[in-house]
Amino acid sequence: MIFTVFVAVLTVFSLVNNIQIVFTHLYYVPIIIAAYWFGRNGDLYAVLMSAFYLSAVIIIGPYDMQVFLAAVMRAVVFIGISLVIAILAITTILKKFEGEKTMIFLDSVNAMLIHSSSSDLTKFIHFIISKLRIMNIAGILLAVEKGLDPVLLSQLTTFADDLIEFPEEKTG
Repeated sequence: MIFTVFVAVLTVFSLVNNIQIVFTHLYYVPIIIAAYWFGRNGDLYAVLMSAFYLSAVIIIGPYDMQVFLAAVMRAVVFIGISLVIAILAITTILKKFEGEKTMIFLDSVNAMLIHSSSSDLTKFIHFIISKLRIMNIAGILLAVEKGLDPVLLSQLTTFADDLIEFPEEKTG
């Protein structure tokens, strides 16, 4: 938190003094820490830091398209680094359980749609299932069919080894 405030203050100071490049490297430290500590949720931090940086460049920086495009590329790199670190963090956590009888239990795929789009969730589930298979770890995913996008549901069924459906209960 303190380092984030420091980076924000340094960003404003640097842009006011027409410094465009060096200070942006300090963004990597909190972004990497957040991605490692929070995994996929650390990506949101990277997006927010990127949005702050781009906003500061637009508001404070010089009105130059080349400067703005360079800032956009830096923001994309911030988010990309966050994704890579999150993937490495998840892999590291899963490796701790390699060789043990382990199972990953995702109790509500539907709830993940609150924070992610169907396409992002599909990619995440595919990544997790692939990692679990490579590491010989069992996984159970629970989803309510009525709440899912049909495309997401078809993707989930192709990733799964088995599909268990429960009949609807008839109410009185």
